[in-house]
Amino acid sequence: MEEIKGPMCHTEVGERNFKGTYFSPYNNQEHKCYECLNYSVPNRERLFVEIEWKHFHGDYSPHHFLRFSKSSLEKALNFSGFKDIEVYKLDFPFIELFLYLEKKLFGDLDKLKIKLKGMMLGDERKARAYGVEELVKVSPSKGKAYILMMLKFLRNATLLPFALGYARKLKENGLSLYFQAKI
Repeated sequence: MEEIKGPMCHTEVGERNFKGTYFSPYNNQEHKCYECLNYSVPNRERLFVEIEWKHFHGDYSPHHFLRFSKSSLEKALNFSGFKDIEVYKLDFPFIELFLYLEKKLFGDLDKLKIKLKGMMLGDERKARAYGVEELVKVSPSKGKAYILMMLKFLRNATLLPFALGYARKLKENGLSLYFQAKI
């Protein structure tokens, strides 16, 4: 089998069925090659791409170096010598729409949210680790945790009319493209 020469994201795979190695031009590490690839890459045509790149950092190094559309990923894999290429565009999850709308309409409120959770838990570092729904289990003040849950519910209720306006755009505009290809 020929070694892969093009750029690829590192994927952790078990120690079976490896057929060789390739050298990553991005992080100067040697990686194992295997017969079938099956993982995801950022979808550059996803819904709220500008918010994703501004507020979330999973798309940047060391996680990802490139972002693809479905057609550009198919062309890149085909050019790299892969066969039986299948690229899947997933839907954008409706439940996640509220967070993106919040950021689009009101900006980044994460510091305020962490401060409120930190006041309840007595530690802002711990506050980063827990979602609002989990606070009821770990908070010394259950009443305050329920108040934060009510605030989140009110946020979602307020944003619901905007979310319904995006309902048709959710289809095939998810965060990632998933693909499967044979070497």
